[in-house]
Amino acid sequence: MSSIKKTLKANRREFLTTMFPAGTIFCLGCPSLFANNITIPDQAQQNNDHKFQNEYCRTHEEAFRWRFGYFIDQMEILSDVLGKDKLIELLKTAAYKSQLKKVNHKAGNPLAHFVKDFKANEFHDNTLTYEVLEESDTEFVIKTEECLWAKTFLDRKAGDIGYASICCGEVGYAKAYSPTVNLELIKNLMLGEEYCLKRYSFEA
Repeated sequence: MSSIKKTLKANRREFLTTMFPAGTIFCLGCPSLFANNITIPDQAQQNNDHKFQNEYCRTHEEAFRWRFGYFIDQMEILSDVLGKDKLIELLKTAAYKSQLKKVNHKAGNPLAHFVKDFKANEFHDNTLTYEVLEESDTEFVIKTEECLWAKTFLDRKAGDIGYASICCGEVGYAKAYSPTVNLELIKNLMLGEEYCLKRYSFEA
């Protein structure tokens, strides 16, 4: 397999494991999000891969809307059964704990590792419009004016579900890097505010 194909497959795996912090198993129906058309497998792939592995692509927005639409539908039904407040609390807990399992502790300054990984993630180029307001050994502050997760949930008037299941999972994800890394959600698009403002801090 060429290095390009290996890189593409790695990008797809990363997308599948990071798109939904609550940890629900899902299928986007779009394994190659960086192409605009259906990709025809080469002859070797046609001979070795099952038809389920054939690629079918959507835009990032279509993929988010398609998959999270199902999730929102299910959560709205559960809200009728459990009550909205109970559902939101359960989602917050599930999102946080599922991300906390992704232990990724590294030697040295864990915040520096986190910032490096965040900035190197090309997937963010297509899903976020953000500005780094502060970056040091102890703090990393981001202002996000556009977020495809927020747009997807807000379009369905389900920002509270999105905040509980997506944003609260980010707090657990920060802790998975290290117990010394904290995330403060200061402002949030999901809650109807004009932008997201997140502060990551490192306690040595």
